[in-house]
Amino acid sequence: MLWRFWVPPVLSAIGLAWCAVAGASIWFTPMRYSGISNGVPGVWEPSFSEVSSLGAVPLLIPILFTGLAVWAAWRGQRVTLGVPALLLAVFTLITGFSIGGAYIPAAGLLLTAAGWAAVAGTRPLTATAA
Repeated sequence: MLWRFWVPPVLSAIGLAWCAVAGASIWFTPMRYSGISNGVPGVWEPSFSEVSSLGAVPLLIPILFTGLAVWAAWRGQRVTLGVPALLLAVFTLITGFSIGGAYIPAAGLLLTAAGWAAVAGTRPLTATAA
């Protein structure tokens, strides 16, 4: 039954990988705008780096939350795992109409990892010889 203690770290690590890939794809994929500018219809395709006034910060926030959750999961800290999971879920909800949709799977993985850690407990300590 030791495998049940490995589930939260693995799920949170997969969530971290998802956030990194989603952030990179959002950063480099051009966005398409169509409309009329100065009376001339046209189509513009700027990247996120050209449009974001905050730079890469909106894409780094989910990675930081998920990185903290991975660290907490490997250390066996349930509360410290649950807080970033909830923060990522709130971030995903707030930014749902722009970049938040890309982080829904990662938020689901972190919430599942936190729930699993709450039910299964933390990692067992290794036995020491007396």
